[in-house]
Amino acid sequence: TRLHIVVTGSPTAFGINVMTVGYGNPVGISINGGAETTVATSSNKSSPTFWGITNDTAISTVDIRPLTLDTLVLIDNASTAMAKAALIDPPPGAETPEMSTLLLAATGLVLIGISKRRRPS
Repeated sequence: TRLHIVVTGSPTAFGINVMTVGYGNPVGISINGGAETTVATSSNKSSPTFWGITNDTAISTVDIRPLTLDTLVLIDNASTAMAKAALIDPPPGAETPEMSTLLLAATGLVLIGISKRRRPS
């Protein structure tokens, strides 16, 4: 048995709190009939497992099913939103040098300083 949720409004983000009655058995969750993701859940109502996703396309359906027999799935606080678009190209000047580049440059400067001190004037 599965829980089939039809989502309206064409959101690109979906989040939900998931719990199972008993031992915290895993559940399978799929979006728009795609590949199923296994989610470890909590059996503790005071600390449910949060599961969320952002998608490039609108989310129209969410399917949740227990992966073990005799498991009751509980959901709470389902929410949808429009995910903000990510920047494909960072704005000019926003590139940050890698740490190894900074370390290499600093090492070079230190070695230049040491070599100037050791030279007889």
